[in-house]
Amino acid sequence: ERPHHVDVEDPAEVVKVVHDAITIHCAASHCDASARQHDPQRPQRRSDIDSRQDLVGDLERELREPISPPPSTITADAIPLALRRRGASTRQVLALTFVGVFTLALFASRDLPSWVGGLGSGPLIDRAQALATQWDDRMASLGLTRPHDALRALIRRLLDAQW
Repeated sequence: ERPHHVDVEDPAEVVKVVHDAITIHCAASHCDASARQHDPQRPQRRSDIDSRQDLVGDLERELREPISPPPSTITADAIPLALRRRGASTRQVLALTFVGVFTLALFASRDLPSWVGGLGSGPLIDRAQALATQWDDRMASLGLTRPHDALRALIRRLLDAQW
């Protein structure tokens, strides 16, 4: 018989499934008729009792262990569905966004004025452009623009060498 889903919230269903499994096991292992009928008044062989206890222990372990999810299928972006379901919380996304913005502000300040300039023009954009330029000057005075400048120089040399 094909196994079916057991509602572990319903104790009567669990008991019935365990009882059925013991009956099937006893029939398969040639237990005597008294053992299959579960009559407490009739004496049972010790091997039948041990066999039942082993089976009940196996069934209890099976009910307690979490059901392993089916192997997740790979999506177009190669993120398994199991990982996709366990995404980050809103707070984690917001925190990582601030970390990214702060990192870019520190180490990519050379590009900040041109990024702000790409937003258009107007009084608010002009003020943001002035702040971006001041920020870049402060980062340069602290030496935080050196990695950016070194990377740009390396790329220029590689392009000049037609690499």
